[in-house]
Amino acid sequence: MNNSGKFDNLKLDAHYFIGKSYLMIDDKISASEHLQLVVDGRGSYYKKAEALIKEL
Repeated sequence: MNNSGKFDNLKLDAHYFIGKSYLMIDDKISASEHLQLVVDGRGSYYKKAEALIKEL
């Protein structure tokens, strides 16, 4: 919901944890979508997100 352009790193961090949450309920498609946003935006968790995507 942050469209100001500020704090994009926090938004990417949130996508990482949302992706992990989707993995906990075995929704791999939604998890992959959120994790890919982290990778594309080079968020602080992008290496971990890349590893999780490879595992899917």
